[in-house]
Amino acid sequence: VVCLRGRLTRDEADELGPAETVHRIKGMWSSGLDLILADPSNARGLCNRFEYEHRCTVPTSVFPLPGRYTGWFLLTQEDGTKKHIKEQDVTLKFKRNSEGYHNVEGKGSNAFGRYSITGTLAKDGIITIFRHFQAVKSSKSKAAQQPSQVAGVGAEGSVAPLSSLGPSVPAPGPLRGSAGAAQQQLSKSGSE
Repeated sequence: VVCLRGRLTRDEADELGPAETVHRIKGMWSSGLDLILADPSNARGLCNRFEYEHRCTVPTSVFPLPGRYTGWFLLTQEDGTKKHIKEQDVTLKFKRNSEGYHNVEGKGSNAFGRYSITGTLAKDGIITIFRHFQAVKSSKSKAAQQPSQVAGVGAEGSVAPLSSLGPSVPAPGPLRGSAGAAQQQLSKSGSE
């Protein structure tokens, strides 16, 4: 789960044509809300910037405006540089709740996968949303769910040889093999 927290604003723009209404969310994201709240100025560098925007060419006074948002976020690389990651297919819906603010729901995707969005928009325009990434479904994970395919055990309960499991299964070693293999390795090192 990834947390994004920022401010949602509504701006009018007359850039080269008819008036546009732009709803923009700017803020910081991190692996948890606690990191954002503990360091709002990002002095420790554990957060990064993000921005979403929704442009509407039809005049509207609706706020907040549901719909498709475009956006990006920065990701700190191992060497300390920042990489610009594009968000795709981000849709946000705002539902007024009994407390006078809005619940936020939506979905989107980026280079790391598809996700759903949940969160809140407070009366002061502060929006806090969480991205819940969906697990990637593959044919390997489906096969692992079938008892006859687990860890080389055959349908009748017989154990298949390691070579039949394919190249992705490493040969047992001192720490990956049986307890007997580990014990043999310890015995060898103790006698040297």
